Amino acid sequence: MADSEQRVSEAAVGDSAADKPAEQAAGQALHAPAGTEKKDEDAVKKKDRTQGGAREKKARKRHYLVFYVFILTLFISVGSVVFILGLFTSSGAGLFTTVPDVELPSFDLLTREEVENNEAYADFHINWQEEYSSEYEEGVIFDQSPKAPRQVKANATITLRVSMGVEKVTVPDILGWQRNSAREKVRSLGLQILLKTEENEEVDPGIVLRTEPSAGAQLESGDTLTVYISRDEVRSEAIVPSCVGLSREKANQILSNIGLTYRVVNVDSTQPEGTVLSQSPAAGSTLAQGGTVTLQISSGTPDAANIIVDGSGGIIYRDSEEAEDSTTGHHHTWQMLTDGHRVCTVCGEVR
Repeated sequence: MADSEQRVSEAAVGDSAADKPAEQAAGQALHAPAGTEKKDEDAVKKKDRTQGGAREKKARKRHYLVFYVFILTLFISVGSVVFILGLFTSSGAGLFTTVPDVELPSFDLLTREEVENNEAYADFHINWQEEYSSEYEEGVIFDQSPKAPRQVKANATITLRVSMGVEKVTVPDILGWQRNSAREKVRSLGLQILLKTEENEEVDPGIVLRTEPSAGAQLESGDTLTVYISRDEVRSEAIVPSCVGLSREKANQILSNIGLTYRVVNVDSTQPEGTVLSQSPAAGSTLAQGGTVTLQISSGTPDAANIIVDGSGGIIYRDSEEAEDSTTGHHHTWQMLTDGHRVCTVCGEVR
């Protein structure tokens, strides 16, 4: 019994001893110095102030950024409005102005001076384009865009093409050039070329000896420059070209280019004056250099009494005089062939 009571007393004492450190700790916490609590409170307040200051700085930065963006946007908007207003002002048209329609006249064949000095054309803005022309005199308007008649807005832009007259070309100095090089040079300048050959023992064949007119002279674009070439001794013969249907000038150019000459026989014909009706020898024949081709050229004034219309509507020409060496005394009655020759329907002679 005594032992039991003793053990209970020891256990109670033990529990009391175990609880003592906790009570001491709590007591120490309750009785901590007042200075320590104040330091902790100041630290918390300082931390709060630091965090609050950082948030305030960020807020101010955002405020300034929004302000600057607003100012920049305002400047851009105002500048855009001023620019647009300037465009309308410089173009002579207000924002709410209606541009009237006007009748577009035809400027063709007027002169530039007439247009520029006429107040009736003040409603248009003229864009001038000057071009060389062999068909219209200098200063004459020969085309416009847009075309008349039509309605256009007042102050519309009208493009007018005005002639500068015939283009002048200076004859180049091609003395001593090869034939082909000279031909290419002359044609590149817009001139026609007529080649003629001359004997010259001091110069190699195919070399330019001279030109007519000479170098430095002024020609109009499209004119013909005659170029004299030293004769090529190797080429002693030429193939006769076809000249039927060509003009006399064109036939002359073709024959001269290959070293042939020609003579003309005028024939009454309904064909235009100067047209080659037939030739002798015929195309494809061979002639020596310097040989002559006979060309029968239309006079353009046919003798109605010597024109016969056959049943098929074809034209037959009857010579006014008797045929030479004729035993029957007949007159040649010529019918034109498709190859340019003509045949006498009486004796069958072909020319």
